[in-house]
Amino acid sequence: MSAGQLVVQRTEKAVPAGPKQDVFVEDLYRLHCLDVERWVRRLGGPSCDAADLMHDVFSVVHRNIGSYRGDGSLKSWLFGITAKVVAGHRRKHRWLSLFVVPDLINDVADSTSEHEASLENSCREKRLYASLDKLSEKLRTAVIMFEIDELSAADIARLTGVSEATVWVRVHRGRKKLLEFLKADEEGSRADD
Repeated sequence: MSAGQLVVQRTEKAVPAGPKQDVFVEDLYRLHCLDVERWVRRLGGPSCDAADLMHDVFSVVHRNIGSYRGDGSLKSWLFGITAKVVAGHRRKHRWLSLFVVPDLINDVADSTSEHEASLENSCREKRLYASLDKLSEKLRTAVIMFEIDELSAADIARLTGVSEATVWVRVHRGRKKLLEFLKADEEGSRADD
């Protein structure tokens, strides 16, 4: 039995508090850091500090690992923590943005076609995430996991702890609202020109 198999077997059971807990969290980090990073980047959008949020996620994991009962999969438990940490960050960021004037683009370096294409893609991504930010957390999470992460409805249901039917409803409603927000944003930007 390999060390990775041993860790996976250990993750399916409740974790006793104690000195071995730190080693277990290190194993968890090694096995799941890429998943957590992907979730943070997708749920947080382009403006999030992924490294900082990952640190916050694994800090919560370290504090709460003793309370993990093993009822569900460890991956869904980690996703739940990640989603809550990112949602808290987004709420805080939204609240702070009411008091801070957003930075304007100070300098557009050169106007080569590559730079313009990169800038255009960046603007599209910002518009997409601005529209995604208008969705409720449940709809936003479903749309991001299905459309951007390309997870199946079954995988999303397992990670979020809801039925597949609920996932499909959230994806459908989220897509519909997202398209409305994107259309309104596009019409608004045309009116500004």
